[in-house]
Amino acid sequence: MTFSLTLSASDLLLLLPELFLTLWLCVVLAVDFSFKRIVQEQLAYLTILGVIITLACLAWFDMTGITGTLFGKMFVVDRMAIFFKVMILLATILVILLSIDYVHRFSLFRGEYYFLVAMSALGMMFMASANDLLSLFVTLEFATFGFYVLVSYLRDDMASNEAGLKFFILGVFAAGLLAYGISLVYGETGKLVFSDMSGANPTTGLVIGFLLIFAALGFKIGAVPFHSWIPDTYHGAP
Repeated sequence: MTFSLTLSASDLLLLLPELFLTLWLCVVLAVDFSFKRIVQEQLAYLTILGVIITLACLAWFDMTGITGTLFGKMFVVDRMAIFFKVMILLATILVILLSIDYVHRFSLFRGEYYFLVAMSALGMMFMASANDLLSLFVTLEFATFGFYVLVSYLRDDMASNEAGLKFFILGVFAAGLLAYGISLVYGETGKLVFSDMSGANPTTGLVIGFLLIFAALGFKIGAVPFHSWIPDTYHGAP
């Protein structure tokens, strides 16, 4: 698969919500590092402000009917992607609002908490636009990386450390299953884009590849029977 790395103004427009949220996260970190006396509630509301502006960008996309694809159909912007991005951002605002009081319990790195929550949301936004197996893998791991840190955020709490370690080990195992499943599917079909794989002959390698992919995704979301890590992780997480 080949695609041009040059981006036009229209291409950058399709990436506007993600680019803006990325820059806003840099602003949140810069404010946290530069103003040591800033109240952590102000950082929370600063993060929420960036999320709301990103929501406004998505609403503009929906009202004007902006759609398209990038990178050889690896990244797609359509109404379904916009819908899930809106749901992700609304959930992010709710999480930040609900955790403001709890963040007072953190002895260190209060500002980084909001950065990690929003960074995970950014990864999920990219995942909502993923249109092939490779971009799905990269964006899924990007979103999960923030969760690894958030689960083990209480450094002095053994339960939090244990939960984070278990989550990380099983997350890496699931990532390995996903990568191997993708390699089998690509080896059998020669395709990575979802729509290009339709109509492929169900060979043994293709079936095993899809089973590995579904198993890896089952681990990631804690679906039965791949949910054994959920109790310990949820119990120890902040």
